[in-house]
Amino acid sequence: MTQHEILQRIRETATMLGGDAMAQIEPSSDLRDLGLDSMDLVEVVSVFEDTFDIRLADEALRDVKTAQDLVVVIERSLASAKA
Repeated sequence: MTQHEILQRIRETATMLGGDAMAQIEPSSDLRDLGLDSMDLVEVVSVFEDTFDIRLADEALRDVKTAQDLVVVIERSLASAKA
């Protein structure tokens, strides 16, 4: 799965959770600017884990600030799951 495909999946999932504005997520979008508090983020991560059939370690998510950061973490988790 390419980074573009991952970002598109993130957009689709985020739109289901947060409405049409979430469909406009760009790689440089700061996730905190999307109005997600820490509890929302926990829910979003859980949904992404289910969507991509992966588990995201807390330490991998610690430095995630932008949508691109999240794409990279998901991409690495997908690669690890295949290995």
